[in-house]
Amino acid sequence: MIDLKEIISIAGKTGLYKVIARSPKNFIVESIEDKKNRFAVSASQQVSLLDEITIYTETDENLPLKTIFDNIEAKKADTAVPTPKDNPVDIRDFFASVAPGFDKERVYISDMKKIFKWFDLVSSIPQPAPSES
Repeated sequence: MIDLKEIISIAGKTGLYKVIARSPKNFIVESIEDKKNRFAVSASQQVSLLDEITIYTETDENLPLKTIFDNIEAKKADTAVPTPKDNPVDIRDFFASVAPGFDKERVYISDMKKIFKWFDLVSSIPQPAPSES
């Protein structure tokens, strides 16, 4: 799985973006879906680094998105990852298997759908070839 430290979600915009360059007052991002869409994001815009997103659990420890993505990756060999159009019961059941102990009252179906869509987008990013030492 790709490093989530350079992938962001921008409030009010759909999709995910990869940080291309940084400056003191803003940074340049590129859409993961269509690599041609690049633009500047100012410090006043609300952005979330995927690496810092966590999911509410029934304990005091929240579950990092990276852990959920790793669990989806491991499980997708045996079971198809739900799509946003699938039955909500199927979505919730699959989510429960990859995010054990999630808080059923604070994590909504819409959150689960977004996580599965993000996983699909992040999985589509080409991985660099491993370097030979």
